[in-house]
Amino acid sequence: MKIISKACATVGFVLLLAVSSVFAESGIIYKNPRIYNIDYSFELVPDPNRIDRTKDLKLWLPVPRVWDSQRAVKVISVDPRPHAEYTDPEHGNRMFFWDFGQTPEQPAYKVCLRYRLETYLIDTEIDPNNVGAYDRASGLYKLYTRSTRTVRITPQIEEMARQAVGGQTNPYRQAEAIFNFVLQKVRFKQHRLEWGVGTDVLLNHPLRDEETGEVYYEGACGQQHVLFVALCRARGIPARPVSGFLAGATSLSQEGLQPFLPIERELSPQGLAGTQHNVRGKIEGQDVMAAMPHVWAEFYLPGYGWVPVDLDIGVTFGSLKISRLIMSKGFDVLLGPAANISEIDGYGFQWVLTSGGRADLMQTGVWDIKDLRIGKMVIVFHNPTQE
Repeated sequence: MKIISKACATVGFVLLLAVSSVFAESGIIYKNPRIYNIDYSFELVPDPNRIDRTKDLKLWLPVPRVWDSQRAVKVISVDPRPHAEYTDPEHGNRMFFWDFGQTPEQPAYKVCLRYRLETYLIDTEIDPNNVGAYDRASGLYKLYTRSTRTVRITPQIEEMARQAVGGQTNPYRQAEAIFNFVLQKVRFKQHRLEWGVGTDVLLNHPLRDEETGEVYYEGACGQQHVLFVALCRARGIPARPVSGFLAGATSLSQEGLQPFLPIERELSPQGLAGTQHNVRGKIEGQDVMAAMPHVWAEFYLPGYGWVPVDLDIGVTFGSLKISRLIMSKGFDVLLGPAANISEIDGYGFQWVLTSGGRADLMQTGVWDIKDLRIGKMVIVFHNPTQE
């Protein structure tokens, strides 16, 4: 296998090993592990004439941690050293924090991380009749059934949830019905009229099918899964999003790297540049594969645990068939004491908003900067070769 290393220049997901292995926990089956070395870099290029160095150069990056389907996580190096490291107290997400306003002024600010981890595919064997009762007084239940700024449980959401589940009372069957309901109601579209992943972003722009008269909505994976999470919560089923990257398998012949999604070329409503994910092409003549940013979801069943769903990639209920890197779980993630708690500000990939010291979600990075020329993260998924 040839490993290409571009120090502090690319994000490389390098497949090291694929072995046959299975383990199960209460009907949740983890199998086919893949071990990856990851070279991750992130660069901010501000406009020095417009920023306030006392507050506009803050950066939070999610750091992979151990989850049920992601194990053996090891951070190998971080450069420069972060000013702080946080674990958000609600979801348990890990993140590094830099305040480049405390460092000498530079044309660009770059961080480089290296880590290794092991990911598993997921299958489930669930008997709906064996699902236990929820402990409604537990911290898990209260956290993942609550209404938030991003997941607002409004009367409209409650009515949609009732329509979705019909007469079903079993939590597994209800989640399955909600999954099918969202598939019918939300048609995939990468570009939105507003930026963000919240339920309001989706539901404030209903459309009507000219042939059938049916009301539907448009959104990408973030909007699809925020609706799934909201409808589950409205029926008392704990649910949360998962943010990360898919390990793609598409080899391309084009020399050089290009933005993978059209949205990466767009500006935010305030005219700011978003994060770029340059994820396809060739490096030094070697084909690379796409590591696509993605949001999926999972819901909780007593006696079993967290059950995955994906309304976009593969369209799977109760399984995940594509290897993926988990960066964070949960919406409305607390960023730590350095976050601005008084304004809606800060942008990451697809302009992830922050409000009240929380990020809508944590996927690639969130930065507190008002005038940004570019925030760039280059992602490369190296195609293993036989030697």
